[in-house]
Amino acid sequence: MLTGLLLIACSGPRPSFATGPFRDARAVAIDPTGRAYVVDGDRGLCRAVAAGWTCVSGSDDVRLVDPVALDASDALTVLVADRAGRIVRFDREGVVRDVLVLPPEASRTERGRPFAPVAVVRDALGRTLGLDPALGIVRWDAARQFAVLVPAERLPRGSRALARDGDAFVVLGEGRVVRYDAFGTETGTETVTSDAMSFVQFGTQRWILTPRGLQGLGTDAPLTIPAAVVSPVGSANHGSRTCWLTRADLMCER
Repeated sequence: MLTGLLLIACSGPRPSFATGPFRDARAVAIDPTGRAYVVDGDRGLCRAVAAGWTCVSGSDDVRLVDPVALDASDALTVLVADRAGRIVRFDREGVVRDVLVLPPEASRTERGRPFAPVAVVRDALGRTLGLDPALGIVRWDAARQFAVLVPAERLPRGSRALARDGDAFVVLGEGRVVRYDAFGTETGTETVTSDAMSFVQFGTQRWILTPRGLQGLGTDAPLTIPAAVVSPVGSANHGSRTCWLTRADLMCER
């Protein structure tokens, strides 16, 4: 149960969400050390520091373009997917270390538009997976070899989120969650509410975020969104700490 909420933002008193450090926050993640990261459409990759937040938009050679998703499951690096069709790897200090793009022969979908990832994760094998609903789930291995792991026609309709699930991974679509093994073979499906937005990890359990709160997969016991949180766009959990992201701020339980 939430016992209190703490606004995680720039230093100084913060009476409300409205004047937060973000302009267009898209997603939040907490790394294994407990550090929070947020991707913002205007400000790029933001990371929590002692004085509040610091944001970077890339390097002189690589500038994030409308970032939409991130993965911070590795304590050393953060993956960010942007609308320029890239997955950019940052270190914990916000320095660009690598950029993954589709090879020329796979750079366009059958619909003729560029690669547009909406989610990115690092799987149990150390591979980087990107979800593009019109292309499928693509992966790069440790040697940067590219492959389409799950083609679009095998994804659930309205695919919008991707998450690691042990040695496998799960995709959230319109009204259902589909589980795939490490080779991209479908191994199970579960019905969920059609307005589910994203995945949130609670220890060993996978939850989904809805406009009303968090719902554990396989359970009917939801965690209601605190009244102070208006229109959440993301949520993350680390130990007993749950955080809620709006377009303007990140609020975490004390």
